[in-house]
Amino acid sequence: MNLKQHNLYETYASTQAIECPGEEEFGALRAYFGKFLPREKRAEILDVGCGSGNFLVWLHSLGYEGAVGVDVSEEQIERGKGLGIKNLILGDAREFLRENQNRFDVIFARDFLEHFTKEETLELMTLVRESLKYGGFFMGQTLNGESLLAGRLFYGDLTHETAFTWRSVRQLCLAAGFSKIETYPQRPVIKGIKSFVRYCIWMGIETCLRIYLLAATGAGKGIFTQDILFKAEKKW
Repeated sequence: MNLKQHNLYETYASTQAIECPGEEEFGALRAYFGKFLPREKRAEILDVGCGSGNFLVWLHSLGYEGAVGVDVSEEQIERGKGLGIKNLILGDAREFLRENQNRFDVIFARDFLEHFTKEETLELMTLVRESLKYGGFFMGQTLNGESLLAGRLFYGDLTHETAFTWRSVRQLCLAAGFSKIETYPQRPVIKGIKSFVRYCIWMGIETCLRIYLLAATGAGKGIFTQDILFKAEKKW
């Protein structure tokens, strides 16, 4: 029996997932994803693997009231609905995407792709591309295999199957038919004195890692944060 056949996802909210964040977390979401939001409030937006719906809460608060989310975990969906979160759909992401081709302007997926095998991620990303309108894009956040904390994150959840780097994310998106891929670090967000200190310490660590990589390989390009952010566009 594999984990997808087990009821582990059915109990994901109580065994692994955190509670929906409140408004105090919206600043971080704005810093990471705000610049990628469409200007048109009526844009068709999907949060795939939405969990209990925390990202939807943020989108709805900004006026994107039609944004929807889909997740396979009934426990998480019911938790979100119990909190009054709208537009939560219980279902398998791949089936949902197959049934909604050429519908969405933007598709988000946060902490999602790492729960699938390599073969499944290629299938999933192909379905994501087919569900986007021409000119639409996919915005992802996923576990970074190049991070010093990659092992802690990867093995901290039994349902994790795959880790990525900026290179393999780009490779995956190109193989799925996307035409333009951009990758970004997910550095600490400055919200006050403590977070400013965290940011400064992190930038020092990142500089040391780049020097180390430069010495080892002759090139210092890399993303070292815990997670990678990436944008993949559908041009045709």
